[in-house]
Amino acid sequence: MEPLTILAYGLSILLVVMVWLLAFLVFIRHIRKNKAMKELEIDHISLYFDDYFSSIINDFDLVKKSRFDKWSKSIGKRLNTVSGNISTIEKFRKDFDPRLKTLEKQVDELEDTSS
Repeated sequence: MEPLTILAYGLSILLVVMVWLLAFLVFIRHIRKNKAMKELEIDHISLYFDDYFSSIINDFDLVKKSRFDKWSKSIGKRLNTVSGNISTIEKFRKDFDPRLKTLEKQVDELEDTSS
């Protein structure tokens, strides 16, 4: 037999052994899961949420309580800063509006005199 043929047979046998091993491990996992489910009497919905709860939280952009507490504190600080900025802008506007009206009147007068 040629070395290439021996290698092909060896790889084939290795592949078959690995498939059988994988099937055996899946079977063992299935048996353990069924046994645990019978012992705890957990329904399928509970098992689903146990397995996929974190991905559900991420997919629907839900927030855990600890992250919400941090977020609410930071959003409070940001809202205080923004409301402070708004009051500053309102004060500026009160000062600026009369100046703007005066400038608009002067521009109108200039346009009337130039026509």
